[in-house]
Amino acid sequence: HCDWFKHGAIYSSLLSGCYVFYALIIIGFPSTWYADNYEDSTRIPLLLKPANAHRTRWGISATGKEIGQLVEEIDIFPSLIELAGLTIPPDLQGTSWVPLLTDESAPGKSIVFSQYPHYSDAHKHSVMGYSMRTAQWRYTEWRQFNCSTMNPMSNCPTNTDALPQWGDSELWGVELYDHTGDPSSSWGDYENVNLAYDQDHADTVKQLHETLHSSWVLPQA
Repeated sequence: HCDWFKHGAIYSSLLSGCYVFYALIIIGFPSTWYADNYEDSTRIPLLLKPANAHRTRWGISATGKEIGQLVEEIDIFPSLIELAGLTIPPDLQGTSWVPLLTDESAPGKSIVFSQYPHYSDAHKHSVMGYSMRTAQWRYTEWRQFNCSTMNPMSNCPTNTDALPQWGDSELWGVELYDHTGDPSSSWGDYENVNLAYDQDHADTVKQLHETLHSSWVLPQA
């Protein structure tokens, strides 16, 4: 029953009602039972089964294929909008991955982000992990977090405390992992040795540190 889905332009554009909705299936689920900023948690298998009408319209192969480019969960909504033949609102943060379905050489995203809190036994304080993944690297900064990790938006000293605290004094830990040659068969195998404090990788840490801070999108007022 899909009466709840019958809303405005999206439903009208699908035309075939429930049949098309259920034939356009997207499944995303964590690869492990726990949540964190590591590959085992942040790398979510994303399976797409487009309806025949969508597959024909976009020239998508009926036999299926595996796509290795980086995408994010926030990309699902704009992708659904584009698959439905609608105009993607310009203020959405996500980027449609529909071009990846028809052009295997399309670049996808160069960086994707995740965020997850922890409690630091060493500091007796909550920390927030801000993590980014490139084709080669996973880089994470653990920073002081003064809000409730369970409900930060309603239990914060000030509204700005919910935002990343990028000051040097708030940085309590850094992690860097190299995924060169990772066959994606056992994602945790490439995150056992933290390279962040290895002098041979100092330039990489500096570059990724700057990229993380400059690329992190803050919420709009």
